[in-house]
Amino acid sequence: MTSYPKFAVVGHPNKGKSSIVASLSLDDTIQISDTSGTTKRSRSFPLIVDGKIIYELYDTPGFQRARKVLAWLKQKDVSADKKASVLREFVYQHIDDEKYSDEIELLKPIIEGASIIYVVDGSKPYSPEYEAQMEILRWSSQPSMALINLIGDDDYIEQWRLALGQYFRLVRVYNPMKANYKTHIAILKSISQLKEEWVESMESSIEIFKQFHKQKIDNSVELISDTLIKIITYINEYQVSSSPILEIEIDEISKEYKADIIKFELEFQDSINKIWNHKNIFKDNINLNINEVKLFSKESKSIFGLNKKDLISTGAMSGAIVGSGIDILSGGATMLLGLAMGGVIGGVSTALGMNKLMDIKILGKSIGSNRVKLGPIKDMNFIFIVLSRVIYYTEHIATRSHALQNGIELSKQSNLSQKYFNRNSKKELNHLHKKIQDSYIKKDKIRDEYKKRIRDIVLEFKI
Repeated sequence: MTSYPKFAVVGHPNKGKSSIVASLSLDDTIQISDTSGTTKRSRSFPLIVDGKIIYELYDTPGFQRARKVLAWLKQKDVSADKKASVLREFVYQHIDDEKYSDEIELLKPIIEGASIIYVVDGSKPYSPEYEAQMEILRWSSQPSMALINLIGDDDYIEQWRLALGQYFRLVRVYNPMKANYKTHIAILKSISQLKEEWVESMESSIEIFKQFHKQKIDNSVELISDTLIKIITYINEYQVSSSPILEIEIDEISKEYKADIIKFELEFQDSINKIWNHKNIFKDNINLNINEVKLFSKESKSIFGLNKKDLISTGAMSGAIVGSGIDILSGGATMLLGLAMGGVIGGVSTALGMNKLMDIKILGKSIGSNRVKLGPIKDMNFIFIVLSRVIYYTEHIATRSHALQNGIELSKQSNLSQKYFNRNSKKELNHLHKKIQDSYIKKDKIRDEYKKRIRDIVLEFKI
């Protein structure tokens, strides 16, 4: 015998049953559609936290012939204690009857012991036609609660409360599209009230769920910190064949360097999706607008970067590439004699005018080619662009309902760094970013300090 609650999520077609199952099971792979009859068979979706099943949900088809089913049941003139047996009899007798296939699918988990979550659309007026459905469910004698989902803009919640209160022990308003950690905890507490023997188990489950949520926040902070440190300290070497080195070659290897930074950001997004159990976020039909704003574009700088006032106040301008110097470390006098030094310095200097992002060093000459080292990043504003983007993405994924199947929209705010960083935190972070790049400072200590600053920002999300 299972020690966790099972629920059949039932109701009229197109009232948001699948959306509610997706949000409550933290599973965005559930098929959700506005088309009536998308769900044909009952499917089980357990919420598993730290190896323990908190509860199990059954996504079911909608009622199609509730009045006919109720008429069949009422033919059996039985006392209340026999009604569950009659409902079971209906299911077994019509198990292969295509006419009642939807009703059979939604009733099967109930007669096998599942409790009931009845879903209605509170943006539509109450109608007596739903009473046949509610009466059928009452025949099951199973613990039940009703969720009022607001699909549209109108509000008929009070009508529904009055009607549902006559059939269900608990009635709650629940919008799966706006579901978050707080609303999930509220639903868990409601479930514990449905059955006395669930109280102790659900209290334990709620604590496990809280710890699970805290662990996801901890993992996110760790990932943000590690990703930024990886990007801030990233250095790579490239070989170029020309002598002197041409500006076009510096431009090409700079593109490779930038491509690596973009890859790090995309890898970060994949990892955050996994932490928060969003398996389906990159479906083909989803446009993630954050990725449409390219990392190195002027638009990204406008939305995610620091403005000129911020740069002056944090002293970030002092860390720009201009004036950082170019090291030319030759393997011997042959290279110095063979290179047209003015061309090298001139070409690279011109390149710096176009690429003020990373440090560029000419390391020396091997057989037939020169080596160029790119990195680490010297533009402190760009580091804030990256940090703002990963924090923005984390905030949206961590607070995103698993019922949503649209893209992640960018905020209309022109400078998101103002949302995440105040003047003091900007200065502190800018100071830490420079320390992280300093090879003479103990990295573990700085990393711990950096994680603490990132945690303070993340906890502001109230996720």
